[in-house]
Amino acid sequence: SVDEVKGVYRTKHPAQVMVLGVVASNGKTMPPYYFRAGEKIDRHVYVKVLRYHVLPWLKAYYP
Repeated sequence: SVDEVKGVYRTKHPAQVMVLGVVASNGKTMPPYYFRAGEKIDRHVYVKVLRYHVLPWLKAYYP
């Protein structure tokens, strides 16, 4: 019967997340940086993230 058939549900447009992760050669990892939803990642945004998030982490762990 039709009531016994299980439906298959799929999302047409699943959520997307852009994340930057940094892993050092010795295995230390920086906490992930999540970009805002819908944000266009151009060179200016990328350099700003490197300057204000990645570089301070590097300086803290590798003085």
